[in-house]
Amino acid sequence: MTASLRATVVGLNEYSDRRTKDAWLKFARADAEAIGQLLASSSAFQVERVDVLLDGQANEFAVQESLNSTFFSRRQMSNTVALFYFAGHGTPHPLDDRILLCCHDVDPANPNHGGIRLNDIYDLLHRSGADCNIAIIDACFSGDIINVQDMKRVYHISPVEQAKKAIETLQGREDKTIAIFAACRSSEEARETKERGHGIYTDEILQGWRDGLAGDEQGVVSLLGLAHYLSQRFARDRQVPQFTIRGAGQIELQRGQPRSSEAVKEKIEPLKPGTKLTNVYGEIHLPTFIPQQAAHISRQQLIIGSVALLVALLLCSIATATVPVLGGFFFGAFALWGIIAPILLIAVTRWSIPVFVVQLALLGGYGFDHFQWRIPVMNPALAFLASFEPIYWLLLLLETAMIVFMAFYLSTR
Repeated sequence: MTASLRATVVGLNEYSDRRTKDAWLKFARADAEAIGQLLASSSAFQVERVDVLLDGQANEFAVQESLNSTFFSRRQMSNTVALFYFAGHGTPHPLDDRILLCCHDVDPANPNHGGIRLNDIYDLLHRSGADCNIAIIDACFSGDIINVQDMKRVYHISPVEQAKKAIETLQGREDKTIAIFAACRSSEEARETKERGHGIYTDEILQGWRDGLAGDEQGVVSLLGLAHYLSQRFARDRQVPQFTIRGAGQIELQRGQPRSSEAVKEKIEPLKPGTKLTNVYGEIHLPTFIPQQAAHISRQQLIIGSVALLVALLLCSIATATVPVLGGFFFGAFALWGIIAPILLIAVTRWSIPVFVVQLALLGGYGFDHFQWRIPVMNPALAFLASFEPIYWLLLLLETAMIVFMAFYLSTR
C-alpha cells in the first residue's frame, strides 16, 4: 500500500529585520521551491499535503503550526511519511550555543524569538505519530541536531536500554523510522553557489533523489541510498553532511529507470584513498574515510548491508562496550572472543579476506570521541554489567586494548 506524504517545506532568503540584509541568502527560496515541487509531484507517495512557506510566509507561528499539522494529526497516521525541509540561516544561541533555525521574524539579539531550536525538531520527530519521520536541514551548523541525538541516546541511556532498542530494531519491532539529513557539521557553514543556483547540499539532494543518481541497480532511491550518495559526493569537501537513520532505511523515496550496465559497473571499481563511506547503518554510525591500505577494496564490498560490513561490525565495537550474543557466554569469554575471533577469521582465509582490512580502515585516524557504534545484539549478562559505570569503562579499556593489539599485530606482518 502506498504511503501518504505530509510535508512542511521552508525556504528563507530574506528576514524581517532589514539590518541583517547583508547576510541574506540568495538561493534558499529556490531550494525550498524545488523540494516542494519534488514532493508534490512524487509518484512514490500518495501526497496528502505539502506546505511550502517562503520568506515572509515563514514566521515562527506559521512554521510551528505547519509542523504540528505535518507530524501530528487527529487522523490515523499509520503508513504515513512526515517530512520537514528547511533552507535558511542557522544560528547559535548567545547563551548556550545550541543551534536555532531562523524564521522570518527572528530577533538577531535573541533568536529564541522567531527561532526554532534543533533539539525541538529532534523531539518532534520522536513524538510524531507518523511511521516515517524525516528532517532535511540545509542551514549553517545544522549538524548540531545529530549532537542532540548523541547526547540523548548515547550518554543518557544505559547500555541495557541501548541493547533492548537495538534488538527491537533487529527483530523488526522498531516502532517507526527517523531519518535526519543535515547539510554540515555543528561547527560548519552550509554553502550556496551562483553556478548551481541552489545551496550545494540541496542541489546534491535534488540530483540524487529527483534525478535518480542515488538509485540502486533497479532505479530505486531509498533513505539509505540517498545518504550513501551524499556521503560520496561530499567525500573531499570542506562541508561535511551529517546523517542518521533509525529504523527502516530502505523506505523508497522514488522509483525510476534501472541503471545502465555502465552505471552498475561503477560500483565494483576499486575505491580511491580518502573515499568516504556512508555515515549511517541503522543504529550504527561509521567513521568517515578509508586510508591507503584499504584502497583495493571494491565499492560492492562496502555497500550498506553487505556481508563484509556486517561481519566487520560484529567483530569489534568500541564506544558502547557491546559484543555479539554467543549463547551462554558470560563476561569471562568477552576478552577471549574479542581477541580470538578476528585472528581466526584472518588465519583461516590466509589474510586475504577484506573484512578486517575494512575494519581497520574504519578505525584508522578517527578520534575516540567520534565513535558511536551500536552492535545489533548484546550478551544480556554483559549488558547488565556494563550498566555500572566503572565496569563500563573497564570493558571499554579492554576492547580498546584489543583493537590496538590487533592493529599492531597486523602492521608487523
